[in-house]
Amino acid sequence: MFLKPDFTSLDIVAFACSGTPIGINIPNYDDIRVNEGFKNVNLGNVYPRPTAENIKFISEQDKELMVKYGNDSLTLIVALHELLGHGTGKLFIKNTETGEINYSADLKHPLTGGEITTAYT
Repeated sequence: MFLKPDFTSLDIVAFACSGTPIGINIPNYDDIRVNEGFKNVNLGNVYPRPTAENIKFISEQDKELMVKYGNDSLTLIVALHELLGHGTGKLFIKNTETGEINYSADLKHPLTGGEITTAYT
């Protein structure tokens, strides 16, 4: 069943880690994501705001573009990463003891048209 991609932006107050990510995939447990689904999240207030003073090694003309479109382009990059990188499909899982798979055996590889030969075990 196809579930349309979803991307949400959150503003956070605190994030308990040494380096705050700018986007996350919740929950970050494969078994829950495969069986229940997940949410792609952008942490919008974490983005650094580019300024002309803190951008180095770039032409003045490109610096203006970076300041003007920096946050919008970063939002797009994070959205594509979360939606396409994490959210484009279900993990194929094969139980090594029983041989049971969580996908249709009739499913074909999208590029080769052959059988699916790899799965998480």
